Amino acid sequence: MGNRILLVVVLLILSTGAYAWIPQVDFNWTDIACKDGCCSMGGYFSTELTIAPQDRDIYLYRASFLCHDKGFEYEFATLEKYPGAYVAEIETGESETFILDGKIPHSPFSNFKYKVCIVYSISRSGDEGYESCTGWKILDNYGVTRRIECKSNSDCEKTEYCHKESACTTFCKPVSGYCGYVRNHEWVSYECCDNSSCSQNQICVNNTCINLTCECGYLQNHTCVKYECCSDTDCANSRYCYMNECVECRQNTDCAGNEICTTANKCSPLSCRECEHTVNHSCVQYECCDDTDCGQDYRCVTHECQQITTTSFIPTTTIPTTTLEPDTPSDNNSLMIIGFILVLLIAGIFFLVLRK
Repeated sequence: MGNRILLVVVLLILSTGAYAWIPQVDFNWTDIACKDGCCSMGGYFSTELTIAPQDRDIYLYRASFLCHDKGFEYEFATLEKYPGAYVAEIETGESETFILDGKIPHSPFSNFKYKVCIVYSISRSGDEGYESCTGWKILDNYGVTRRIECKSNSDCEKTEYCHKESACTTFCKPVSGYCGYVRNHEWVSYECCDNSSCSQNQICVNNTCINLTCECGYLQNHTCVKYECCSDTDCANSRYCYMNECVECRQNTDCAGNEICTTANKCSPLSCRECEHTVNHSCVQYECCDDTDCGQDYRCVTHECQQITTTSFIPTTTIPTTTLEPDTPSDNNSLMIIGFILVLLIAGIFFLVLRK
């Protein structure tokens, strides 16, 4: 039991002592930058590191690449500037900045990612070394050969442009397009190559949209559609031009006096009521159609009221001449009886009227 306690105490002393010897240093790394923006094997990289010891002097020894594959880290190359020998001493309270650059080495691993690390110590001899690293960086095109043929269009022919396939692959590529031409590394489109590129009232002529002129017609789908007529002379059979169509009539005066011009622009007979007749495309009532339509002493003759005159009723035949005999007493009595009967009839009628 005592041995166990002693072992624990020793371990605590050792661990406390080890922690006490770990230097407190501020490391400020910048992101890894690659030439032309391409981080690939064989390409150039650079990163900047500022080191500021806080509690003791440190000694910078070497910088190296570490790669990562399947959960394991491998140190597989050192930077040429810092191959492993003593580099510099940085005193407490001071800071120094280092530029770490070089070529990204080739790696035997797949899914390659890497980081840059520096090794430093608190002694010039390099004992008890410590490490600080950048974050992991993934290659832009693992297994692809770096191909940088151009940086801008000016590096290519006038009919080409600088095509950036990836950060590590750029090359000159012919400019192409439809309905246009190449000018100064760019495709310039024509205004039109067919009518569909123009407005409805235009057509495409020599790759330019021009306005269509259309007399006596209307524009539709880049075409002038002719009207049936624009004046009466364009119509046959004495027809008239109305709203660009040949019609039988435009107004009543184009029809016969007893006809009217319908909304369909056709002449149609006028239908009048009884005792009416047509006058100038209208129905007009006659003055009369029978004698009752006229006043006293007038009669209806050919739809006009005419006054009755005495001479109008004198027969045109010759009246035979007869010899008048003197009235006899019997004739006088007959006349008196007839007169008496007439008086009675008139009185009876008068009485009936009063009762009503």
